[in-house]
Amino acid sequence: MPDQANHVEEQRPWSNAGVSTPDELPFDSSRHPRSLSDDQLRQELEQASGWIERERAEERAARLAYRTIADRVDRRISAIRRRQREIQGEHDRRLSTSRVLSSDHVRELKPGREMRHPNLAEAVLAIWTLDAYCEPMTTSEIAAALPDVGYHSQAAPRSLRSTINQALTRLCREGRVRKFRMDGSPLDDADPNARARRYMPAQVARMPSHTADLNQAGAPMA
Repeated sequence: MPDQANHVEEQRPWSNAGVSTPDELPFDSSRHPRSLSDDQLRQELEQASGWIERERAEERAARLAYRTIADRVDRRISAIRRRQREIQGEHDRRLSTSRVLSSDHVRELKPGREMRHPNLAEAVLAIWTLDAYCEPMTTSEIAAALPDVGYHSQAAPRSLRSTINQALTRLCREGRVRKFRMDGSPLDDADPNARARRYMPAQVARMPSHTADLNQAGAPMA
């Protein structure tokens, strides 16, 4: 039946150089092997290995494409995570700096700028950041200088001095303020009975220029 064989050959989807579209098989699955001629059986047997190899090649190409994309995605994710860590580190550093600046540390106040201090101890320490104050001061002098660093109190003078003394006691105990006699000479911090008349931040008192001045002359009278 040559005419029928030729008609079947024209309808074979795998006769086009073995090229198939996605999900399309390279053979006519609707035809049972029993319906094939001897030549068709031999031809399919010979082509089967090639079909399988082409499928494997397509699979390898797909896997290679996937690995290429996956590697690129992994590299980008790694870069994003590195950036995230850097950003987080900078954020934490700035947050830490902000907390330090808002704590009870001496701050530099620029001329003409008034700063409100959240507590009295901070305001006391800030007095010596101003150029006008460079010597040990009495409680009364400290009270008078507080407005210069932006600290204002509605308390009576005596009550304010008492509060200042409490703040100075804590600052001295923490080692942040040094005690001085009325003449400006430093007191022994180890002596609990030593009665202070003047005060100055420890870091200011340790400066060479202040140490030399205190050795040469006493502090101004209250």
